[in-house]
Formats: sequence, C-alpha cells, structure tokens
Amino acid sequence: MNLLELTGLLYQGIFRVIRRLKPIGLAVFLTLCSTGPGQALELGLTPSHVYGLWLNINSVFYEIQRQSTPQDDLLNNINAVRPVTFKDKKPANVFVRARAIQARLIKLYGLSPPPPTPSWIEDYQVLEGKTVGGEITPSQVFLLSTQILNALVEKYVDLTDGGLPVSQFYRDKQISGKVPSDVFGLVDLLGRRLELIDKYQKPTPTSGKKEQ
Repeated sequence: MNLLELTGLLYQGIFRVIRRLKPIGLAVFLTLCSTGPGQALELGLTPSHVYGLWLNINSVFYEIQRQSTPQDDLLNNINAVRPVTFKDKKPANVFVRARAIQARLIKLYGLSPPPPTPSWIEDYQVLEGKTVGGEITPSQVFLLSTQILNALVEKYVDLTDGGLPVSQFYRDKQISGKVPSDVFGLVDLLGRRLELIDKYQKPTPTSGKKEQ
C-alpha cells in the first residue's frame, strides 16, 4: 500500500473529525503528510505525480455532480467531455490554470477558502505562485493540486454524510512519462466541464412582451 492509498484509508476514519476543524484544513493535513519541514522548494515531484492527482480530482468532481445533480443529461454531457492535447506548456501555465479552477470550484460548491500555508512553505513561497530562480516547479503545482483535491473530497463527504469511502480518490495511479502539457490537458478538462455546469445553470430568457 502506497502513501496516497494509506492517506485515503486514514481519511475514512477521521474525516468526520477533521472536517469540523476548519482552521486546520484538509489541504494542510495532506501537505504535511507529503513533505517535511525544512525541505527545499523542489520536492522531487514530477508532472506524472501531478497528472495522477488530476485524474483523482476529475473523478471526485464527477461523483460530486452525480450525488448533487439528478439530471442525467448534464452528467452524460460532463462525462462526454474528453481531454484536449496541448504542447509546450510549462508548470507555470498549469499553476495559473489550476488556480483559476480552484477559484471557480470555491464559488460553485461554497468550499472553504484555502487554509493558511504552513510557515515552512511560505518561506519558499511555494503556494503563492511566486517564483524562485525564475520558474514554478511541478512540486508547487502538486501542493496546490492537493488543496483542490482535499476540498472536493471534503465536499463529497458532506454530500454523502461520510457514508461512502474516499480512498479511491487518493490512489496512486503509478503513471510515468508525463509532461506539463499532459497535466494542463486534465486541468483544462475540468475547466470545460465547469463551463457545462455554468451553461446548464444559466437562466433561460423568457419570451414575449413584458406585462404593462
């Protein structure tokens, strides 16, 4: 059993406690499990690690919609949206797109804002999008992505009243050979799925003249 699977199983037993400790926040919890104080900005994480996270993010997003949206047509349309191939994307491109997705998810689901960043991460400006040596690294994107994943899983637990397992959202997919453009495709996939929800929720203009 790997770290992500173990973390998921751990969540099943303590979720009902953790989700009431809002100042702590689930993202900080997984961040502290994933890395240790005093480590450098680059934590050895790769685009393949981030790609696996975004597979899980898209998965829990769909399950949230399935739990909260009875309309089969919307669910079918969401499921029909497929990733687009991109080229020449850098971790900075992924980070910016993921940050925008995070803001949209917070608004859509009423998620809690991202928790305070642990001081050792603030020292390296990891989650603030500020660069060290001129570049954002995959590790920065990974840590931001854990915030998004944890917030969505917390929403899923709320919707299901903690009655369904969550370990499937923390499985390590054992993926290799991915580049930032591949990750960007999965982030963009969720963005386009969110656009479908926006269109679905947009009021239909009424026809006819206004009453005098």
